[in-house]
Amino acid sequence: MKEKGINCLILKDRFNKEWALNKNITGYLIITQNKTSIIASNAHRHENIEYDVKFAASREEYQQLLEEKAEEITGKAKTDTKSEKLEEIFDAEPTDIIQQLRKIKTEKEIKKIKKACQITSEALENSRKTLFNGKNEYQAINHIHQYYAENGVQDAFITNKSLTLVNANCLTAHAEPRKRTIQKEDLIIVDSGCRHQKYCSDITRTYSKKPSKQKKQLFKDLKDIQQTILEEIKAGKKISELVELRDQMAEEKGYDAREHILYSLGHSIGVQVHEKPSLNHSNNEKLKEGMVVTIEPGLHVPGTGGARIEDTVLVKENSYEILNEVDKEL
Repeated sequence: MKEKGINCLILKDRFNKEWALNKNITGYLIITQNKTSIIASNAHRHENIEYDVKFAASREEYQQLLEEKAEEITGKAKTDTKSEKLEEIFDAEPTDIIQQLRKIKTEKEIKKIKKACQITSEALENSRKTLFNGKNEYQAINHIHQYYAENGVQDAFITNKSLTLVNANCLTAHAEPRKRTIQKEDLIIVDSGCRHQKYCSDITRTYSKKPSKQKKQLFKDLKDIQQTILEEIKAGKKISELVELRDQMAEEKGYDAREHILYSLGHSIGVQVHEKPSLNHSNNEKLKEGMVVTIEPGLHVPGTGGARIEDTVLVKENSYEILNEVDKEL
């Protein structure tokens, strides 16, 4: 804030506040060089909040408390979210300072993500044992959720308004579950993550009990593509170049990149399962040491099915570290 000449920073976005406080608070987090204070919903009145906090039970009370706080502020104010109210009261303009800070994970954050990855790795391995034993997709998802519940965590995908995916012969990025019984010949994409101490994991594997020759080849090609991309990951690598490499390899293996690749190569991950930067064609940003991103190429071919392999990866100075441990065999 000091470097950017920001005297006051007002956080309104839920996940920015969780990142800053390790706590979900409805209201406003107000940071100056001398003080951190909160204007919170009255629903938090009986919670243990270590910062100076005032409670609002109505829009009128929020307005009054914000106006009182604005009288204390001198100099430039910024907010993490475009808000007519904050613009009117504080003359505050949006800034991406928090988004930029969230891109680089501390050792403490990495440790939490790694623990989340460990739990999800175990959940996927546990799920695979009974995946083809007459379950439908709803039951397979519930099996993973049960494992999460037993380990005191929740589905990470709720931060992206979604849930764990289990889908047979998938021809879309994220499909609704079906009551149809999973068959041994199916290609099953299992995409899940959990949220441990506010931090997320995101891992995908593709399974089949009796795959056809075409399905085996699809999976092998995808595995080759993902491994080649992983080996290119290091600080300073341009994101768009990784995406171009995925598309080039897919074309060389006989696929149509536009027809058979349906989504981005991956995304950053932290207190949300999908954070910036997104790993897509238009992103010329370079990877930085300390970023945690997913690498999740997918191939979806009508008549054969879909396959995706995804790992949660820590970017290092000259290499990478996969934070999950799940077998990659079909």
